[in-house]
Amino acid sequence: MDWTRLSLEEQVAQCMMVGYAGEEPNPVTRRFLSLGVGGVIFFRDNFQTLQNASAVRARLQGISESVPAHLPRPFLGVDQEGGQVERLPHTVFPTGLTPRAIALSKRPDELARAHYRRMARRLRQLGFNLNFFPTLDVNF
Repeated sequence: MDWTRLSLEEQVAQCMMVGYAGEEPNPVTRRFLSLGVGGVIFFRDNFQTLQNASAVRARLQGISESVPAHLPRPFLGVDQEGGQVERLPHTVFPTGLTPRAIALSKRPDELARAHYRRMARRLRQLGFNLNFFPTLDVNF
């Protein structure tokens, strides 16, 4: 990618990640997409009516294709940690093990590796290419 061929607006947009409320992107988000925003983060209310994987894939593909073809595809991110933090409907992404349950298992390293690998594969199948996952959580 030759960044010098991008307009200043496109260069700035590439440095940004946006989110939006509701099912469909609002006009401001659509403007960022048209400028080639670097990423979109999704929340639970973005998927309220979507009840299957193909609907989620279609939504993500449509948003990705909203970015002009001469620009890199945006990051499509979600905070799908498992346990208390799950942004996707359970009909699309069944509840996973909590980090605490994994830590308390007999072989937490093996269970964590297998569990999070499955989560990553499932997210990739849905069309996500970024998961915001904590590096440290504290239980009180």
